[in-house]
Formats: sequence, C-alpha cells, structure tokens
Amino acid sequence: MSSYFLSHARRFGVAPTAHYIAWRAADRIFGYMPYCCLVRQASGQRASSGREFEGVECRELALGDFALAVADGQYDVTERFLSEANAEEHVCFGAFSQNRLVGYAFASTRPTNIDADFRFHVPQGWVYSFKGFTLPEWRGKRIRALLMGAQQRLCDRLGLKGVVAFSAATNYPSLISFDRLGFRSIFSFAMVGKGQWRRLVRGR
Repeated sequence: MSSYFLSHARRFGVAPTAHYIAWRAADRIFGYMPYCCLVRQASGQRASSGREFEGVECRELALGDFALAVADGQYDVTERFLSEANAEEHVCFGAFSQNRLVGYAFASTRPTNIDADFRFHVPQGWVYSFKGFTLPEWRGKRIRALLMGAQQRLCDRLGLKGVVAFSAATNYPSLISFDRLGFRSIFSFAMVGKGQWRRLVRGR
C-alpha cells in the first residue's frame, strides 16, 4: 500500500479507506463513481470578508488573468476547461498570497458540464460551485472557506438562494470541508459505465 493510502487510513480510518480504494478500482475497470449533491442556503450564513488571515486575499478574476496565472501547469487546468469557461462566461474566484495564486474556485448560474458526458442545469435562484483547487502547500489553511465567502457574496449581490456543489462520495477531505462550511447533502447519484454505455443513476 502506498504512503498516500497509509496516510488516508490514518486520517479517515481503515474502512473508509478500503471503500475509497474499492470505488477507485471499480471506476477504472467498470466506470462507477458515486457522488453527493450538497447545498448551502444563503439565509443565515455569514459571508467571509475575504481576509481570514494576514497576507491572503480572495477576489474575482477575469478569465484571461486566470489563464495567465495558471500557465505553469501546476493548477490542474486544461485548455479545454479554459475554453469552455470562457465560452460559458463562468465566474472565477482566486485566493492570493503576495500576488501568487494559491487557490481558486469557479461558479455559475448557467448549465455547466459536470464532465465530458453530463451537463448540470443549475436550478433557478442558485449558484453552482465547481472546479475548486488549492496548492498542496496551502491545503488545510482555510483557502476553501475564503473562496466560499466570495461565492456567498456573489449570492448576496444577485439575490440568490444559495450555493450547490457536487463531491465524490469517496472524497472524504472534500466532504469534511463542505460539512464545516455549512453544506448538507440532499441527494446522491452515480456515474456508471464507460463510453456510449455511460449513464447517470439517481440514488436517494
């Protein structure tokens, strides 16, 4: 077992780690990955000021500026994603430390691709939060909370009901983070199969 899985087991327990390994294997072989849909309502939530700790600032980014900031290849962004984001006018938020981009997240109120095969039609009055990323050395430092605060302010500005997001059911760090940010799971689904046989199956 790799050091990554050993670290995962120490943090989340042996059983959750075994589930994680099994799901990853099933997805590679058969095409199967379960997801949770999570929501956070705007009412009663306190939006972050954008400066949770000294030296870090969160702000909205023009997509052209974002493309320049991630040009060195360490930010998990493809040319296809940038092209779709530009064409569909997605909103990008970046977290900066001394003008260095340390994390980002996207938001949209328009139909948005979950992946190459499925498209999510955002419910009216909600904003979809997706494609969040934090540099490894900045993880665990509340970067996601900063970015969510910025998205919350977008909800307030547009008079929206709240934020909706998806997370793989095996992505325990992400689920823990969403829980701390006040999200709750409202339904689950799975992507099953490969190629032309791939389907989305609704859970609870």
